[in-house]
Amino acid sequence: REGRKSWIFTTLVEKRDSIGRLEELLNQNGIKAVVLRSAAVSPIDREAWIKKTGPRYDVILSHPDLVKTGLDFFDQGGSFNFPTIMFYMTGYNSFTLSQASRRAWRIGQREVCKVRYYFAAGTMQETCMTLMAKKMSATTPVISILAGGLACAPRVRLSVASVFLASARR
Repeated sequence: REGRKSWIFTTLVEKRDSIGRLEELLNQNGIKAVVLRSAAVSPIDREAWIKKTGPRYDVILSHPDLVKTGLDFFDQGGSFNFPTIMFYMTGYNSFTLSQASRRAWRIGQREVCKVRYYFAAGTMQETCMTLMAKKMSATTPVISILAGGLACAPRVRLSVASVFLASARR
């Protein structure tokens, strides 16, 4: 809708393969989508796969574990850029959520990055999102202290608690 390339994460990729259904729905509605699957692309080949595949698609879907570290969602040369990250299902691992949500924020990124979390109100996924917001709120100050000193910890904690929950509830 915004004309931006997006990366969609879901943890339902095996028994209840929501990722395949999402790909099908997007393609049926004129949005070129493709799935990055662990069995099809080895970890060592994922960056090359993104560089080759990224320019041809509007949306890439994957499990967040596949890209949580070491990969960028844009090319310095401008051939592809996925500045919008969406979580369809998150899981309960705060490290994976934090790392996967930061794939678009890298040195050289020219677009405004957006991260969105989707869930149905009154479901277990809402409970999960609330728990994840609390986990992120608790761990971010510790990470900030280690990375940037005590002075930045209170600001980060407040922003994570308010921004994460506000984003999750939209």
